[in-house]
Amino acid sequence: MLSQYLQSVTGIEELGIISLIAAVTVFAGVILHVVRLDKEVLRARAALPLDSDVPGSESAEGGKP
Repeated sequence: MLSQYLQSVTGIEELGIISLIAAVTVFAGVILHVVRLDKEVLRARAALPLDSDVPGSESAEGGKP
């Protein structure tokens, strides 16, 4: 039943190509964004979980970990 409905929809052939182009465009945009990121900022963000000098890094008891 679903296949009969989809066959009756006009322009359904282009839907696969449009979705593929959209997915490739988003993927390329994400890759481009990651490549253009500042490496020093990434190194600083990577060390955040290990850095105990960051405000708000106290444990739930209120003391330093």
